[in-house]
Amino acid sequence: MPLVMQQWIPTFAPTIIIKWLLLTESLLHRFGLPEEEDNRRLLQQLKNCKQQPNESVCLHAAKWEHLLNLISDTYTQDTQITYFIQSLNQRDTKLTLISLVAALNITNVSEVIIQAINHEVRAKLLEEPETIRSSQSDNIYHSADPTPMDVDYLAKANNNSSSRKPQQ
Repeated sequence: MPLVMQQWIPTFAPTIIIKWLLLTESLLHRFGLPEEEDNRRLLQQLKNCKQQPNESVCLHAAKWEHLLNLISDTYTQDTQITYFIQSLNQRDTKLTLISLVAALNITNVSEVIIQAINHEVRAKLLEEPETIRSSQSDNIYHSADPTPMDVDYLAKANNNSSSRKPQQ
């Protein structure tokens, strides 16, 4: 505890020190910000919380929701949705989410966040289709498990033997 607080607490009346609620209230009144000022600063932080260029939507949404939960004022779901969409980095994601909110009548910010994450995943899949195709073709005879199974061995052996020409 800071020295200033240690020196200040003994000046209280004994009835205040005994009751935790009164002590907390006194400490906040003396050392804390007024609730309105605190909410104003937190709202400004929320509005300034923008997705960074290399930051995933999932990580950004977690930071954004944390800031939203710190604010004691309650905002309508429409306002929360607007603030979240404004915080995103990519313009196409913003436009897509605005369209989805209108088309699907989304009324909850958590649903918008889920849609944003899904949109990001699909966009990444579209950016790297050759990687996906090659990994799918490589896995024809291989499962995710690195240890081969008898079935894998037999399937490969049958393919190799059928591709050989009989020698004469």
